[in-house]
Amino acid sequence: QLQLCEDDFIADLGCGDGRALIRAVEASGCRALGVELDEAVLGRARDAVAELRAKVRDRIKLRLGDVFDVAALWAEGLEERPTCVLLYMLPECLARLGPLLEPLLLEHGASVCALKWEIPGLQRFEAAAG
Repeated sequence: QLQLCEDDFIADLGCGDGRALIRAVEASGCRALGVELDEAVLGRARDAVAELRAKVRDRIKLRLGDVFDVAALWAEGLEERPTCVLLYMLPECLARLGPLLEPLLLEHGASVCALKWEIPGLQRFEAAAG
């Protein structure tokens, strides 16, 4: 279970309808970024966020875009880096993302939470973190 607080910045790559981000912000008060490639799916996330009370809604940003491009910006230090990254993706995507997320883990102490499948190459971080 993630232990988020209001100082955290969580990013959900492939955020879908935004439900994970909404729950995270409601539970912890953290800031959140959702990135989704499918415009129609992102529209559902925007609709869900629009229905929230302002205190929660204002802490969530949604972006139409490619998750690999966003992760590359973080790796290069060209965009604010999250303290936690949430992923629910197929193994092929996780394998491509692993090298881009590694600097977040090594240099910035970020948490990466992959649901269902492991991220190839990042198991050593999981073992180190417990």
